[in-house]
Amino acid sequence: MSESNITDLELWKLIRITHDVVYKSRQRELYSNGVPMINPGILYAIHSLGKEATPTKIAERTFKERHSISEQLSRMENEGLIRKIKDLKYKNYLRVELTGKGYEIYEKLREHKSLKLIMSALTNQEQRELWFLLTKIRDKAIQV
Repeated sequence: MSESNITDLELWKLIRITHDVVYKSRQRELYSNGVPMINPGILYAIHSLGKEATPTKIAERTFKERHSISEQLSRMENEGLIRKIKDLKYKNYLRVELTGKGYEIYEKLREHKSLKLIMSALTNQEQRELWFLLTKIRDKAIQV
């Protein structure tokens, strides 16, 4: 296919298929390392937000709907990965923190052999270019 023949829809399909294939590869790696089938982005968000982690901020950080995050947080709490804590200062706020088990899983998530292998298909320059292009697409999608 020549570059002039690529349609928006075909490009979108390729992005989705690529995402799905990479995601499945990553999930296989995580599962083989004893990591439950969870949304790794939520653990990353909780860890990076620290004491500021609330369901709303986690939803904003992961670009997910608040109700979807709340459901996932409940499952993660049932699995012993996180703890929900009522905020003492603001009674209607709910803080979220990693448990010891959750932190162990977070550390396992930081090992990403499959992603390194997949991304090695690109040079460092190509990775920077892809980052730039995907960021442009993401930012435009946020505006739409």
